[in-house]
Amino acid sequence: MEKKSLIDTSLNLLQFRFIKYCLTGVFNTGHHYFWFWLLSPWFGFTYANVAAFIIANIASFFINSIYTFKVMPNLKSFIKYPIVAITQLIIAYAVPYSILNFTSLNEYLVPIVTTIINLPVGFLLTKQVLSSEKDM
Repeated sequence: MEKKSLIDTSLNLLQFRFIKYCLTGVFNTGHHYFWFWLLSPWFGFTYANVAAFIIANIASFFINSIYTFKVMPNLKSFIKYPIVAITQLIIAYAVPYSILNFTSLNEYLVPIVTTIINLPVGFLLTKQVLSSEKDM
């Protein structure tokens, strides 16, 4: 049986973490909607959405720390983590705006293109913010 090279092992780990990151994203989307639906009757659409976004991002920090990247959550990473959410929020608005205003791409393909751009950017930023800490 042939030994795997360090590069192959690193790529496999990166792919596995990316899959876990995507699964965490699916969970967090549901988590966000849960809080939105729960809070919107009392606080209205805007405030409920902001609160749900904050709650889901706090959960995302802990889940990505422990489950995806196997690092111990800490205050330093927690403070840096909103950079990921803000960057992804900017991409989620800038990419569709740019595509719809400056290209002839079908509008129904815009969410796919946005996701293709946003997922790896979010993964790499999350990895950068969290993996600077010592592994668990």
